[in-house]
Amino acid sequence: MNKKQRIAIASRWTAAMSSKAVSPLKTLAEVLDHDVRTGSLTGKEAVLQWFKTWPGMPMFRTGAWQEPKVDGDVVTFGNIFDPEAAFYSASVSVTIDSSGKITRANSILRPAPSPLGEIQES
Repeated sequence: MNKKQRIAIASRWTAAMSSKAVSPLKTLAEVLDHDVRTGSLTGKEAVLQWFKTWPGMPMFRTGAWQEPKVDGDVVTFGNIFDPEAAFYSASVSVTIDSSGKITRANSILRPAPSPLGEIQES
């Protein structure tokens, strides 16, 4: 499997993170491994159900996805959120096996910096 194919498959995950529509979930379901894992979930059905009620979608939908980076089986996307979002950015890593199935996904959220910088007590 080449980089372009891995990016296309991983992009199905990020599309599902960013859309209220049903079609991204259907195309994601086609490439999810039966035992896919996230930070807190295991299994295709659990992951798909989570996407249906996930409260972070508006933040990812208004953010700007960055160009993906591929390192072996892992494709990582950055997302810079709207300035009014609760977080500044996220890093989303998706692992794809040799058969083209997503086996793992992980997101790391970065908080927005304080507008005043650090406040030190004297």
